[in-house]
Amino acid sequence: MLTITLGIQEVPPDHRGGYELASDEVTVEAASYEEGVAEATKLIPEGWRKIFVRTGLPDQ
Repeated sequence: MLTITLGIQEVPPDHRGGYELASDEVTVEAASYEEGVAEATKLIPEGWRKIFVRTGLPDQ
């Protein structure tokens, strides 16, 4: 099993910049990288976007 963590961030209202956007992480455990990313992507709230993917082995 792998632990897949997606870093997520609010989508800015426009591209002018200067916004303080909230960020968070979504973490799942899955048998493969592809399955984990797909599963975690389903958990991203509306109006948020994926900004990074981190993989690792689950804590024992």
